Amino acid sequence: PFAQVYTSTTSPGVARDIDRWHVHQRQTDRFYCVAGRIVVAIADVRPDSPSNGKLMLVELAASDDGPAPLMVTIPPQTLHGFVVTSDSPATLLNFPNRIYDADDEGRTLFTDANVTFPNGEPFDYMKIAGFYQRG
Repeated sequence: PFAQVYTSTTSPGVARDIDRWHVHQRQTDRFYCVAGRIVVAIADVRPDSPSNGKLMLVELAASDDGPAPLMVTIPPQTLHGFVVTSDSPATLLNFPNRIYDADDEGRTLFTDANVTFPNGEPFDYMKIAGFYQRG
């Protein structure tokens, strides 16, 4: 179940956040894109997780702007964020399982997280945006 829902509209080419990951210790996020197109990045840093050390990229889009609509679930204690890859603003809905708690809103600098692409290059949203660019 979810505890609340909120929207976030972000301009084309903008990442949330450009140099740091979002992380929650207790909250599960559920992202759904209702306008535009985004790429969600999730880095699993949970020590006991079978996917520890893996980076997952998921493209979310409104039905007229990309792949079939879907919702992505972001587990607690995973690093996450997104970049807008559409030419128009993107609107994201989040259905978290907890009411907002400022104490559970964490940020980790990319340089501290040491997340890399499979080829060993450091994580960078602008590389992702370029790869997913259409047109």
